[in-house]
Amino acid sequence: MVTTNGSTTNTTEHMITLNIHIPREKNPHSMQFDVQMLIGDICENIQQYLPIKFDHDASEYGLFVNDLQQSSRSYWLDPTKTLNYYPLKNQVCL
Repeated sequence: MVTTNGSTTNTTEHMITLNIHIPREKNPHSMQFDVQMLIGDICENIQQYLPIKFDHDASEYGLFVNDLQQSSRSYWLDPTKTLNYYPLKNQVCL
């Protein structure tokens, strides 16, 4: 909840928790993001807040939805799109 000028706004409907899986790490990291954020901005936030060692240029990394049941439904998230463009559920692992 956010209160502005005496009015209360519920911000939880604009937020989503993503479980970020970093290759070579066992456990995913839970991070919360506004669904209006661009995927590229989210990648930058992840790179700033998680202890990731990059083998390549950081701009070469992105978010990937991995469908373990049917690999043909797996896809990369476009850095120019917002989170709410995709049908992602809360606590999804990327």
